[in-house]
Amino acid sequence: MMKHDGEQQGEERAAVNVDPEESSRSLNGEAVPIGVAHATESGDYPMREFHVPVPYTKGIKCNPVTSFLGIAVLWGLAIWCMVDPTGSSEALGEAKAGCTKVFTWFYIVTTPIMFFYMVYVYVVYGHQKLGSATDEVEFDAASYFAMIFSAGVAVGLFFYGVSEPLWHLSDNRFDTGYHSDAEYGVHAINLTLYHWGFGAWTGYVLVGVTAGIAAFREKLPLTMRSCFFPVIGRYTWGFWGDAIDAFSIVVVVSGVCTSLGLGAIQIVDGINILSDLNLAADSEAENTARIVCIWIVTGVATISVVSGLDVGIKILSVTAIMCGFVLWFLVLFLDDTKFLLNLAVEATGMYFQKNILEVAFATDAFGQLTRGNGRGIDGDQYQGLGAYAAWMNDWTIFYWAWWTAWASFVGLFIARISKGRTIREVIHFTLAGPLLYAFFWFSVFGGAGIRAYYRALEVIQLGTFQGDPDMYLIPGTTCYNPPTEPVSVTFTDKTGAEASWDYVNDYPGIGPVCTVIGNASWWNVLMQYYDYGPFLSWLAVIAIAIYFVTSSDSGSLVVDHLASNGADEEGFWIQRVFWAVTEGAVATALLSAGKSEALGALQAASIVAGLPFTVLLCTSMIGLHRFLVMHDNPTSYYSYNDFKMHFGGGVFNAFDLALSCGGHFKSQTRVHAIVPSAEVLWETLRALILPGWSTWIVMSRLYHKPSAKVTNIMLSALVQAFFIGWVALFASSVAQEGITAFAWLCFFMNAFILGALRGAVRARYNIMGNFGEDVGAGLVAYYQLLTQAVVQTEGLDSDDDSASSLPGSVSDDSGPGSLSKNM
Repeated sequence: MMKHDGEQQGEERAAVNVDPEESSRSLNGEAVPIGVAHATESGDYPMREFHVPVPYTKGIKCNPVTSFLGIAVLWGLAIWCMVDPTGSSEALGEAKAGCTKVFTWFYIVTTPIMFFYMVYVYVVYGHQKLGSATDEVEFDAASYFAMIFSAGVAVGLFFYGVSEPLWHLSDNRFDTGYHSDAEYGVHAINLTLYHWGFGAWTGYVLVGVTAGIAAFREKLPLTMRSCFFPVIGRYTWGFWGDAIDAFSIVVVVSGVCTSLGLGAIQIVDGINILSDLNLAADSEAENTARIVCIWIVTGVATISVVSGLDVGIKILSVTAIMCGFVLWFLVLFLDDTKFLLNLAVEATGMYFQKNILEVAFATDAFGQLTRGNGRGIDGDQYQGLGAYAAWMNDWTIFYWAWWTAWASFVGLFIARISKGRTIREVIHFTLAGPLLYAFFWFSVFGGAGIRAYYRALEVIQLGTFQGDPDMYLIPGTTCYNPPTEPVSVTFTDKTGAEASWDYVNDYPGIGPVCTVIGNASWWNVLMQYYDYGPFLSWLAVIAIAIYFVTSSDSGSLVVDHLASNGADEEGFWIQRVFWAVTEGAVATALLSAGKSEALGALQAASIVAGLPFTVLLCTSMIGLHRFLVMHDNPTSYYSYNDFKMHFGGGVFNAFDLALSCGGHFKSQTRVHAIVPSAEVLWETLRALILPGWSTWIVMSRLYHKPSAKVTNIMLSALVQAFFIGWVALFASSVAQEGITAFAWLCFFMNAFILGALRGAVRARYNIMGNFGEDVGAGLVAYYQLLTQAVVQTEGLDSDDDSASSLPGSVSDDSGPGSLSKNM
């Protein structure tokens, strides 16, 4: 049976004694650790919980720490954006640009790594089920895909469906001046599909599968923290778990609020075009219309989220995807059908040829260089052909950070509706399905947009040959009416020879065509089709609004799960209403105070948050792998021991003690708190200041023979020297430019040495892990690594190495047979 959290743990002691029976549950008369696959269908976990009675309802039940942290950060950010919209937008924009400048390589490389890992999971572990062997699926295939797709893409398909391919016609790495317009068009579609393909959904499916297995097979709460249980053990239920869920709330709500604001702008713009409201740009009337739009959407979303998955969210999702399909089908056959089908086939082939490896790892390294720092001098104006320096910041990194920031929202929603499905089924619906939909959607709408744009350029050139480039221009616009009758012109070509043009319009009913590239591009394409433009546009407005609602209600549902420790109890509808209204209120406040500038600031904040969240996603791969291995090979998995002191324990337990109010939360089962002992505090201080000393202690215990003494001393001295060099060189960087390179060298050398030391400790005690985790521990908190190693090797008998295999060496979270194999 696993050791209970109140038990003396070597480096820790309990503030309150707990009955050992409180840390496990009984199954067939045997004690079973909390969080294993055979646990009861529902159980209490030692998480903080607060219940507020509300008359005529069940009240509000939530985790006070998670909720408070999330609300405080969100409202603090919102108030900053409202008080100083310009300053906040600039500051967060600079932070966003800084993330791109420094961490482009990290964003780019992690996405294909996660994708190929999920391919590996699909092949090797695809048979495993999100739930028990007897669990059945809750939703039919059509409803299941509709709900996933509606939550995952929101209004982005409409906002970027036409405009993004048009933007990609130039100013990217393919824009070298040596390609034809035909090649530019196909490459523009391919770049768009790259941003909306496998890379977009990989983070979603990673969280969805991990959280689904944790919740439905291992009977853990349906929250983001549960994805990390195999890694952080019982700390899942303490401060670290609270921090993970609170951070997830921040990125979910900020993402939904940003989409609410941007979607309101798009809907109002569309209605303004269709109904001749004549709302002036950035006017009070326009802003009021956007606010009204937000609250209409919020009201419908509130009703939807209260009605639950089976009624509101399911029906709206199916309606939204059907509206989108009808719109797509009509445009396909109203436009040049054979051209669009040709483009879809060509784009599909190019995607698998280019985007799986070549484009997936492209960082635009030379393209990001600015003038004076090595940028190329090719081009007519020596500007350097290809992408402009900030292209990655504006596009690929923006997308990767944005998808990552939404991973907890969409991933948890996927997990919530995937009970009873196999991993292989989930991946079919969340990777293959959305990619196929993207092929059809962007090939049709993006292709129609590019064809219309090229037709506009044709008409301009035709007018130029006839003596007036604006011959076919509609006054007061950037749109042109293509001639409906054949036109033949003669001209002198670039070589000086006589040439002729025979202009024949096969689709005289399609027009006008426009050269504008931006938010209006979507509406311009829909309005060009014969007399059906208004119908298509109103259908698009309805579809956008429904997608809008599904994003808001799905977001509210997931945030409620995060804030209430994963509870999904009927009757606690008031907190779902609170989160839905909060999303609308924050979006309204931002629009009222700073209009698009405030929304841009919040959007930038979400992108910046995507950087640390990418680290969490990478860590969740470790959790998922341990879940899968534990199920397929339990004998091997349970043969490993755990560290006596968890990497997240020790001095960090002080946070848990403070947030537990000394150890008591009377409203639920969290009746204990762990206090770091004086010995652990001293060891942490020593490791922080004198890491060489702590290294020597561990080395002398592991390698105690006289012949190893010199090596132990030399390695310990090297660690201390690197530490001093790291601190001193960083301190001197103010006076000596470039010396930080040597400081980073010292820092990374220490991390690798200490990582190797931790690996040796793991090997001695048969503890699960790998060298990557060990080095990562050295990079994140070297003092915790050393304290953990010192505590682990305490009492190691120099004349008896049998301690390396003693089950009793486990004492922090759980013993052999527990699900958690902590760091």
